[in-house]
Amino acid sequence: PGQQAGAEGSAIAKFCVHFTGRAREGLIDPIFGRDREIRQVIDILARRRKNNPIAVGEAGVGKT
Repeated sequence: PGQQAGAEGSAIAKFCVHFTGRAREGLIDPIFGRDREIRQVIDILARRRKNNPIAVGEAGVGKT
């Protein structure tokens, strides 16, 4: 409210990554053998409350 739509769009473009577009362009590596973990994250994100999954692990193991 009270802000121009163009200003919001530039902030989104500046601070966000369009993962769907990157995946369509083949810039994101596929995930193999993690169906259970992916389903678990999706289920957590779909909750009405406490919908914040946390990925933990050593650096370089693929948390992103």
